[in-house]
Amino acid sequence: MFHKILGVLALCGLGAYADSAPLKARLEEALRQRNVPRSAQWWTEQGAEVPGLLVQIYQENKGIRSRISAIEALRFFSDADTAVFLKKEALGASNLSVRRLALRSIALSQGLKEKAFFQEVFKDPNPQIRCAAAEALIQLKTEEANALVTEYLANETVPWIHTRLDPPKRRGLHRQAVRRATPPGLDPRM
Repeated sequence: MFHKILGVLALCGLGAYADSAPLKARLEEALRQRNVPRSAQWWTEQGAEVPGLLVQIYQENKGIRSRISAIEALRFFSDADTAVFLKKEALGASNLSVRRLALRSIALSQGLKEKAFFQEVFKDPNPQIRCAAAEALIQLKTEEANALVTEYLANETVPWIHTRLDPPKRRGLHRQAVRRATPPGLDPRM
C-alpha cells in the first residue's frame, strides 16, 4: 500500500518534494545560521534541486532574515528559473532590503546577460533601487559593467547617487588610494 502511495505522489509531482525533505531541512538550517555558508561550492554541492527549494523556503517564510538569506544564496545559481524569480522580487518585493539583495544576486548570478533588465531598473522611480542596481553592477568589476553604470549616471539627477557611486569607487581604487595616502601606523578609517 505504501509503495502505491509513493507511486501516486511521484506521478503527481509530489514525490520529488517528499524526497527533498531532508535537503530542504538542511537548507533551512543553513539559512538560520548566523553565518550562512557563503561559498558557491557548498550551495551547488547540495544538488540541482537547491534553487527551487530556496524559492520555496523564501515563499513559505514570512521572517525577513530567512527571506534575505534565501535571496543571498540564490546568487550562486545561474539557471533561468532563478533569474526569473530574482527579477520578480527585485521589481516587486515590498521590502527594500529584499529588492536590493535580489538585484545583487541577479548581477552576481547572471552578470551582463541581464543588461536590458538593469537598464529598465535604472528607470525605477525609487532612487535607492536605481542606486542598488548600479552598486550590484559595480561588484562585477568589469569594464562593460562600469560603462553601463557611467551611462546610467549621465542621466541620473539625484546628487547623493553620484556621490555614492563616484568613479574611484567604481574602479575599486578608492580603498587602495586611502591606504597609500595614510601614513604608517594610522588607521585610515579614523
